[in-house]
Amino acid sequence: RMIPRGPFREDQLKSLWDEKRIHNLTKVWWEEMEDWQEIDALPGLKRRLWDYPDAPKPREPKEGPSVHEQRWFYVEEHEGEEGKEREIVGPTTKEDMREKFETSEVRDETLVWQEGQDDWHAPDELDYEEAGHEGEV
Repeated sequence: RMIPRGPFREDQLKSLWDEKRIHNLTKVWWEEMEDWQEIDALPGLKRRLWDYPDAPKPREPKEGPSVHEQRWFYVEEHEGEEGKEREIVGPTTKEDMREKFETSEVRDETLVWQEGQDDWHAPDELDYEEAGHEGEV
């Protein structure tokens, strides 16, 4: 049974996150929302709680595959000397992203970004048709 608590400012949520008192499945709500949602379903909030970096800056196109084919990035997490560390990986191709998703190197909770998007997104939230692609990663 869920017991609502709050209100909390985002910096307070961040402290609760860092203390591991809330997690991806914790439900949150604010006035603009119709209903409570899990943090995992809110990529903007999730990115800020996880300390994901800002989306990469656009780069000049390189020779080879089309710009859309080579401009995929994702954040890789690993344990470092001071705890969890995150590193932006890319640019990579759509085909490489598909392979990484199929082998679970990029998982549902991994946030990915493609040039032209405003922010990081979960792989299943991306609209490849609008980005000029067919199919899914």
